[in-house]
Amino acid sequence: MTRKVLLLLIIAFSATETFAANLGFLDVKCRMDNASPAQQYDAAKMYSGVNEKLKQLMSEQRKNGKELKVVIVARAGLDSKNTVLLKDEVNGKPYSVEEMMQDLDSRAKELRRRSPNAKTSAIKDDILEKDYIEPKDSARNLIYTHVGFYIHSAADAIKEITEGQEEVAKINAELVAAGREPIEYTYDPDLVGWRYVHLLSPCNKNMSRIYKEGGATFFLDNPNEYRAMIMVPTDTIQERIVEIINNTTHYQPGSGEMQDNIQWSLKPPTYNLVASLDNVEEANSNTWPLYVLALAIRGVDKGNYHDANKMLKELGFRPSKVRLGGMYKFLIRPWLVGRMFIPKAVKFRKEDHPAGKPYNVVEINTAISLKEFLERNDALQTVVEAFPTQGPVQPTEIEIEVGTEDNVN
Repeated sequence: MTRKVLLLLIIAFSATETFAANLGFLDVKCRMDNASPAQQYDAAKMYSGVNEKLKQLMSEQRKNGKELKVVIVARAGLDSKNTVLLKDEVNGKPYSVEEMMQDLDSRAKELRRRSPNAKTSAIKDDILEKDYIEPKDSARNLIYTHVGFYIHSAADAIKEITEGQEEVAKINAELVAAGREPIEYTYDPDLVGWRYVHLLSPCNKNMSRIYKEGGATFFLDNPNEYRAMIMVPTDTIQERIVEIINNTTHYQPGSGEMQDNIQWSLKPPTYNLVASLDNVEEANSNTWPLYVLALAIRGVDKGNYHDANKMLKELGFRPSKVRLGGMYKFLIRPWLVGRMFIPKAVKFRKEDHPAGKPYNVVEINTAISLKEFLERNDALQTVVEAFPTQGPVQPTEIEIEVGTEDNVN
């Protein structure tokens, strides 16, 4: 009798592709190599939890005669307990960091006039807390720190099924040789062919790479907690995202041949966790998806990061105002701990964040600023949260070795 086992983990940690130029030296394996078995299992449970929500979203779409093509997934990542999010608007209006600092100065000056013994710094802290900092229970928060596209591809579906069949054939050969019953490869047709496309700073370098990888690998980067926010763009924006990601070409290094690939031209050359939108040559991991979305909203399928940066500003994007605390505040004053103790992927420049330095305030691209950008441009259908699956992660009866990573140069 044949036992049926759904071999989700074969593709959950599928081969990672990095779309880059001249990157023979890049070690993309540090993410998988540094993950413990427990972390891999937790990532697989998170992968299954997201797919459970994905199935529900597909069902809702099909009730309206539509098919889900891509969603935007923001995962929990860095521990943000020492980082404070400021309000996006005060008194119903957006404001700049410069305007906030002027307000603090003028109001503190007036209050000092009334109470000469009061400390200016304490007065400003009080104003900041009451009028500018988001309440701890606010729906606006920094739980989610990294964004990627979860996109379906028919070609990837075929590849996934083929790889699954080949893997099962190898396993069955070993089972039969050991006198055990073979297994049957089965799959969920709704869930094959889905891959994450996102930008990362590999191995704590100050460079960035665009990755296309299986659903569990997306959650391997040692997150503070396992949870995700799934954003469903409007139908038109979904179609444009697919076009932008799949229908762009660049020269494949060494061959001189054109290859259909991801929008490499939208990726600034330098990675910086606290990159300012005004420094167009740098970006954090959320900037590239923002640039893709800017093109999608504008109805453009190709462009470079200079064009996209301009579009993003014209479309009213507002980076999040964040007050750094704990060890993060040393990013602004690296001489206090020594530059050697600060990751290469983080570089604070006073010229990029001049106004907020006295209060450790920076303006950066975050998951919440991306979500609010979509909402302001009527490009978002729905938002749901996902958590690790409560059921078992298949397979349970057989130990299966996960796939390896390939560096696509």
